[in-house]
Amino acid sequence: LLLTGEEMYMRAIIFDMDGTLLDSEGYWTRAPLVLLERKGIHVDPNNMPWMAESFRKTLKNYFESPDCQLDMTMDECVAWCKNYMYTEIYPKGVPQLKPGALDTLEAARQLNVPMCLLSATAEPSLTTSVNLTGIVRYFQFYQTTCDVRPNKNDVELFENAAHKLGFETKDCLVIEDALYAMTTARAAGCNVWAIEDVKHEKDLPVILQTASRYFHNHQELSQAIREEFSK
Repeated sequence: LLLTGEEMYMRAIIFDMDGTLLDSEGYWTRAPLVLLERKGIHVDPNNMPWMAESFRKTLKNYFESPDCQLDMTMDECVAWCKNYMYTEIYPKGVPQLKPGALDTLEAARQLNVPMCLLSATAEPSLTTSVNLTGIVRYFQFYQTTCDVRPNKNDVELFENAAHKLGFETKDCLVIEDALYAMTTARAAGCNVWAIEDVKHEKDLPVILQTASRYFHNHQELSQAIREEFSK
């Protein structure tokens, strides 16, 4: 789906991982439920009004609800969820690639498009994920933006990535699912395409205004890459 006017000529791609290539968002969303279970707190799966699209929002809602039985602080719960994901989920290779994600990467590789990966997933889980899924071979480099600066709130991140690929930001396409990262990439001068992820459904109206193209799946995205980068 083309949303805005004519795009600039693009020569490289900067990919996000979680929610864009990796179908991991559901595991993050359910992490607070695992925490409650391990604390011996029973919840009714049919009555969880505090559940939200992100694990942080779920925890915040739960702490503010009359259901709250946790004897931990919010920060402790966030840390627990991160540790659970990084020590129990990612190392097992549980998050799988989204359907068609390899086709998207392969479409770009066949056209000799330079690619890199910028992910908010922490090390060593990032390295584990790119290796277990096999996507590491598609990227000139990959790096975490977790707990380091610049991150996806900083235009420098995308400027540095573009230069490391050998281009200016105007030559680079950023493919993301998260609005905040799209906004930063646009501010940095990159082209931005968005791919659907249910976690960000509430942001869809603004995403449609921020990204120049929006895709419901990787079948649409891979075809668009073939068309755009074969020009």
